[in-house]
Amino acid sequence: MAKYSIVRFHCSTGKGSIPTATIQIECPDGSLKTDAATDEGNGPVDATVNVIKRAFGGIAITLKDYSVRAVNPGSDSVGEVTVRVECDEREYIDSAIGPDIIVASAEAIVGAVSQHMAFEAMTKPELSRREAAEGKNARKWRGRGYEDL
Repeated sequence: MAKYSIVRFHCSTGKGSIPTATIQIECPDGSLKTDAATDEGNGPVDATVNVIKRAFGGIAITLKDYSVRAVNPGSDSVGEVTVRVECDEREYIDSAIGPDIIVASAEAIVGAVSQHMAFEAMTKPELSRREAAEGKNARKWRGRGYEDL
């Protein structure tokens, strides 16, 4: 599966401040998506979800479940973040581990969106140019179904 991966990520939050996140994502083709978002909702995870939505062109992402657990005992433990994300009425689960649970959250969410993008690429093939030129099987994927051209 071709994966999207985080190149850079930053999230800023605090009491009395507006959570802000910036992200740069490398696409499977090597191109980069960069965006920033602020959130007045529930903090850094909301800002993280919003910046990922923006980076993927406004894709509908709903965080359905979010959990964090300590991998080892002690304050120097790393955290494992597991997310269940809904994209276009399908759910995807991913997890990530790291010393910063907000960075791990971003990695898990991008991992789930990566699964969605791979599913979309497999289930919604584009019409070949030759077929379109010849008028054979002239259909194109439009939203939730095929449309004759």
